Parts: sequence; structure tokens; C-alpha cells
Amino acid sequence: MDQQLFTKLLFCFLTIFKLCIAAQSDHTLSPNQTLVDGQLLISSSKIFELGFSSPANNTRRFLVIRYRNTPDVFVWLANRETPLTGRQGRLTLTNNGSLILTSPHLTTTLWIPSSDATVSSPTLQLLDSGNLVLTGDKQGTYLWQSFDYPCNTRLPGMTMTVDRAKYLTSWRSSNDPFPGEYSYGISNEGLSQIVVAKGKKKTYRTVFWNNEFVGFPNLGERAWMTEATSRKGRLVSVTNPIDDPGITRITLNPGGMVERFMMNERRDGWTSMLASPRDSCEVYGKCGGNGICKVYMTPICECLKGFRPRAETE
Repeated sequence: MDQQLFTKLLFCFLTIFKLCIAAQSDHTLSPNQTLVDGQLLISSSKIFELGFSSPANNTRRFLVIRYRNTPDVFVWLANRETPLTGRQGRLTLTNNGSLILTSPHLTTTLWIPSSDATVSSPTLQLLDSGNLVLTGDKQGTYLWQSFDYPCNTRLPGMTMTVDRAKYLTSWRSSNDPFPGEYSYGISNEGLSQIVVAKGKKKTYRTVFWNNEFVGFPNLGERAWMTEATSRKGRLVSVTNPIDDPGITRITLNPGGMVERFMMNERRDGWTSMLASPRDSCEVYGKCGGNGICKVYMTPICECLKGFRPRAETE
């Protein structure tokens, strides 16, 4: 083989190899770099990873953030409503800062700068908090972040606000991440509260009163502390402080139950610490406006004094 041709081929091979290794082991993506199916962005402490994956018993591909030690647990999906077929997905950060997800049959723009904006030195980075952030040349400023577009999981440091874009939505089923029937977010209709709803029907709530959540169980761990912001007595935002990243998560499951999980000591599995509603009596309006719910009774509902059930079976 001609020595000059060999040198060129070797240079091309080493360049491609270097790019692949960087994409598989680095926590950042630079302008005009592409993350393809099979490559990963890994947070600096190796807690979270970003890559293409599929839920169990599902052949469609999604760009997901998941735990590195428990890769079956997805905390965020870029394309939960537009899954890819095949393994030809690509995430590209363009020179002007656009973030584009492509496959042979689909193009999805995750973020694009406004026409009058100039983005210098864009960088996509996966943080140890599980937040995927796009930064420019301004220190400490995020042009875009995955925490602003939650799916079914709330992580420490993620803020839930009254803005309807900042609430959780369940998966349609355990292996289908398409938005399901249930939502979990802040409501200021009547009393300020955090509400689980099936469509528009409220199924569970925690009331915010006098700057605290009434009836909210205290697990005695800083990891479960909730920081709330209110304005004129109305709930504005709720967040959990970042203490030990990757240890806790709150998930809204397909059946409308909110579960709080803690990673075990071996860091290879999860323990459910709390599930709400905890029993049938915590289901909102279970016994109607004039009923009392007693979980130890059969039936569990009884009427207030002076009222009677509409039907004996109730």
C-alpha cells in the first residue's frame, strides 16, 4: 500500500476512533458533534448516562437519561411521543447551538436559538444531578435544560412550578412512555395543593397551608425535605434539595400512584419508601362530601350524622 495513502487512512481511523471514545465516555457534546445509537454521554461521577434505549418489551428507541447502575430506570426521555424505529438515531449539537434528534424517517428539534440570538461556544453537558443542560459562553446560564421538560420522574434539584409545563405525567403503561392518563403538579384552585389528577378528575392531593404541607409524611431524612415557594399565600414552586445525587427519586406510575424511591446501599437497586395514596381513604373524594372514610371498616365509607347513603351498597 502506498505510504501516503496508508498515513491518510490511519489518520482518519484515529480521528473517528477518538470521536467515538469521547462520545462514549465524556459528559459533554461539543458543536458539530453527534451522539449515535450505541454511544453514551456519562455524567462526571458516573451516576447518570444519556443514550438511546428501549423499555422492556418495547422495540422502539428513545433518547433517555437513566441511572448507570440501574439502566432500566429512565428518568427522562427526549422523544417519548415520537419514538424511533431501528438503531439509526442521532443527536447532533450544531455550531449555532441547535439540538436536533434525527433518524432516517424523523427529525425532531429539541431546541433552536431565536433568529436574533447568537450562541457562542455551545456545549451540551450531562450533570450529576441528572439534568441535561445546554450552555453558551455565559457562565452559569442554561440556554436549555431537560429539568424544564419533566416526564414521570422528579429528581432532587428539579423544580415543579405552577407553569403547566412543569408537572409530571405518567407513562401510558410500564413499557410505553407515551404520556398516560395521570398528571402530578401544583394547583391553586381553592387551596394551594399538589394534585394527582386523572384527566381533569382529582384523585389525590396534599394541601399547602401556613407554609407547610398538611398531612405530608415526614420520613426523617434530609433527602425527602421539600422546599416550597409561595407568593401571597399561593404555592409557586416545589423542589427537593440536592444532597446526595442519584440517591432518591419521585415517580408517578401508570396507575396514578406517586412513589418515593431510595437507592440501596449496594447502589444496584431501589427501595420504595412511600407510595401515595397510601390506602383507599387517601383517594380524593372517596366517600363524597358528606362521608367519612374508615379504612378498617367494611364498607369503608359511612355518612356524617344526619345523612344517609343514596344506596345501601355505598
